[in-house]
Amino acid sequence: MHSDLVKTRVISSKQLLPLVLFIETVAIVMAIATAIKTGNSPFRYFDEGEFMTYFSCLQLLIISIYAGKIARQAKKSPLVELVKNAVFWWVVSGGLFYLALDDALSIHEEIDKSLHRLLGVQETLVTDLADDIIVGIYLLVALAYIVYQWQNLQFFRSSFNYFKIGFVLGTTMVAADILSNNTLFVSMVTEDSQLQGQLILYLGIFEEIAKTVAEGFFLVGAYHCWRQVKSIELQRDRQQESTVKS
Repeated sequence: MHSDLVKTRVISSKQLLPLVLFIETVAIVMAIATAIKTGNSPFRYFDEGEFMTYFSCLQLLIISIYAGKIARQAKKSPLVELVKNAVFWWVVSGGLFYLALDDALSIHEEIDKSLHRLLGVQETLVTDLADDIIVGIYLLVALAYIVYQWQNLQFFRSSFNYFKIGFVLGTTMVAADILSNNTLFVSMVTEDSQLQGQLILYLGIFEEIAKTVAEGFFLVGAYHCWRQVKSIELQRDRQQESTVKS
């Protein structure tokens, strides 16, 4: 029963996915095209505090809202196995809200700068990777918590493919972020400074695209889980209505 959603008058997860990917593609193409048209770097609107940053924040906030909805509905569910998931979804909701703030306020970049000041370390090509490593730690903590909750999460196994793709893209994003942070790694490929700059640029754009699409898959995954919980709630309401009528 858990994987069989009750039909409701809302869009399905399979219908939502292409819509989300289409919107993300339009946003990405517009960001790159507008930057080139105005004579700026193609990365211009992916930079901190620019359009794509706030687009990312919006996606994270939407996922956070859905996670909160799932937590509230799970808490009052008559199914014990679903009630056990309530805390997990509250943690996810709070974590995603923090990530949206991090994206908007560049919190992990500030942590990086604070660490350099606190430790009295001069920034180098290696220590400059600290902010990217912090993002990687976010991802590892999320995965560790999922592993810890794995048994309870089997209730939502029909959504796992969306989250798996999201995590693969998220890992790709972290790798591209580290590679494009500075010339440390690209200098191993070429000594041409102009080519190094181009590699960093394209890796940076690839990183942002991977992040945006990863968020899209997480969004659809959270929506799928919400529909699953909502369908159980609707099914219960219908059973209660039938009981009253009889």
